[in-house]
Amino acid sequence: FALTRTALRLRLKGGIAGVQASVWRDHFVRGAVAARIVADTVAAREFAEAALTLQEQDISEDAAINILIAREALFASAMDGDVARVKKRSEALLSISSAPRQLYEAYESAIVCARMVGDLDLAWHWSIEAMRRLGVRLPKTAGLHHIVLSMVRWRIMIATTGLRLPKKIPD
Repeated sequence: FALTRTALRLRLKGGIAGVQASVWRDHFVRGAVAARIVADTVAAREFAEAALTLQEQDISEDAAINILIAREALFASAMDGDVARVKKRSEALLSISSAPRQLYEAYESAIVCARMVGDLDLAWHWSIEAMRRLGVRLPKTAGLHHIVLSMVRWRIMIATTGLRLPKKIPD
């Protein structure tokens, strides 16, 4: 990865205007993934942003590359702490994900990035939306009847399974 990182950094220093977008876009997104894996957040962010810039010039016909670029751009915005871009890029990633596995990974990325920027409401929003797409019905907010029903179900489960709760909850 060190040689690739150096080559990509040199390309960034020289500028990406006028380069063959389809070639460099793919190199930058793969470099972003490799950098994020080794926790080189600066390189990951720079490479992801470069890949996204090049993607805007020449959109790939490869759906997997498009998803990869969208995901790495999402992580780059989370590394910057930009909540608005995290939301926008999460929506973009989800809009191009269609297969069940792609959607699962897209929602997971959206939730993780929302948590990275400290927006737990946004993380919860993506969680609820993901569960609904899987067919799980969850209310947006819990009312008294939801809480009571949950307690009744909990008590029935305890009574029917013989589950014993500890007298003291460990720290």
